Amino acid sequence: MDISQSCDKFVVGDRSEGYKIKSIGNCTGDDLWLSPKQGSKFSTYDRDEDGVPDRNLAMEVGFGWWFDPCMSPEIDDLLILIRRTD
Repeated sequence: MDISQSCDKFVVGDRSEGYKIKSIGNCTGDDLWLSPKQGSKFSTYDRDEDGVPDRNLAMEVGFGWWFDPCMSPEIDDLLILIRRTD
């Protein structure tokens, strides 16, 4: 499944903050359900931050992401391109 979306604002905290999304805005494109939610932390197989007790979504799908507890990702691959603008 190919998904294309763009957000004109995407601010992420540093490692000590769990790469928490501090601000995100004006996202457009296909399947916006995959857009990360403000305040969510980056979750990986060894650092479960998805907010779902007894479940590690990163381990289930095989990649890290800012998972939302309501989301059930059904994609096989994810490519993120982030351009720094400051």
